[in-house]
Amino acid sequence: MLVRFLLVAVLVSLVGCSTIKPKELAGADAGQLQGKTLGYSRYSELPDFIAQTPVNVQFGLLGVATAISNGNSMIRDNKIEDPALDMAKQLADELAAAQKMTVAHAAAAVESADLDKVIAAYPQADYILDMRTSGWGSIYYVSDFNNYKVAYSVHARLIDRKAKTVLAEKACSYTPVYEDTNKAPSYRELKQGVGLRSQLSQSVEYCLADVRKVMGLDLPAALAKTP
Repeated sequence: MLVRFLLVAVLVSLVGCSTIKPKELAGADAGQLQGKTLGYSRYSELPDFIAQTPVNVQFGLLGVATAISNGNSMIRDNKIEDPALDMAKQLADELAAAQKMTVAHAAAAVESADLDKVIAAYPQADYILDMRTSGWGSIYYVSDFNNYKVAYSVHARLIDRKAKTVLAEKACSYTPVYEDTNKAPSYRELKQGVGLRSQLSQSVEYCLADVRKVMGLDLPAALAKTP
């Protein structure tokens, strides 16, 4: 029973289960962005990457600690950068082009997602695109212990710095799943970094498209249509 409970807890942490309701950028708010300065956040720390296996799941809390240690080693050894920062840079450029804004590149790193702390970290910006990795990790297929899923979650906000309000918001979670599990990466491929990068890149593309929708950038022609 304990093993089953811990497995469920790990699964929930991997998908970054959230009650955050999507909030789309309103037309009136979008109009206020024109000509302003847009910053984007950079976080000083990433959440633990939980690399769960059929073996360590049998050892309760000790197994979870092992999964965290092994997962963080995967990230560190393969020099995996924060996917949220890459997304923030790309979406900041797209939003700036659409709204004729100037991008203020992130110099400072923020330690907390607290709204006041994010606002205080980027005083040079009128608006802040805040994107934070909220959870990630890997877990085996229950039907195939040799191959793995990689889950990723990100929380995105467009913040009006002066008003201290959130104009747009979206929590995105994605896990590439294969009907043919042999196409999924093995644990060795995750440790080597190749499998890890390929799975995370799919989540990045999915969440970029998802966040674009609330930012009014969901259509390819959006930039061209901006007056």
